[in-house]
Amino acid sequence: MKRVLKWFLVVVGLSVAVSFWPGSPASLSRFDPERMAELQVSVWKNSHPPRRSELFHAFYGIFSQYRMRSPLLAVHSAEAVILFQSAPDAADQEKALAPLVKVFSSLQARTKSAFDPHAVAQMELQIWGLRANGGRQAELATALAEQLALLYGRPVEPFLPVAKKFALAMQAADKGQWAEALSRNKAAWIALKALVK
Repeated sequence: MKRVLKWFLVVVGLSVAVSFWPGSPASLSRFDPERMAELQVSVWKNSHPPRRSELFHAFYGIFSQYRMRSPLLAVHSAEAVILFQSAPDAADQEKALAPLVKVFSSLQARTKSAFDPHAVAQMELQIWGLRANGGRQAELATALAEQLALLYGRPVEPFLPVAKKFALAMQAADKGQWAEALSRNKAAWIALKALVK
């Protein structure tokens, strides 16, 4: 009970503090690719088994890269990972969809993007499912490209080379090859930055 209260007070305190923090507008295209790669690999490392505190910090860093200092988004993201990873079957994994929709709804509103938050959240859940089932590279890359196309409001084809890089990084992470995962993930984020800036 004390731990839950402590988490609640931390989230409330951070939410109040960042609401008065000046900053540039949120954007899906302004990020440091190398830092994003490091933060995403931290999420992957701390997802098996899920470590709430580490996930929170990594997700907070990711949203800060998009100019969104939001503890609540980090909490929802960590919650989605924990629900998915602790689910005994695919039906229970669907419970992760609700916090994912909250995350992408806020991301869509704060960045003034035109994507459908529910569709992007469904794609995220599909990507997680592919990875959990030893996702074949072609399927994983296609799902990633489709999600990027939805997020950025562009055709799928230009995102396929970037998505293949992300898929290779994820597959290295799933094998515990962390140095290779980080290297490949950096290449993927650099390629995405060049594509969307």
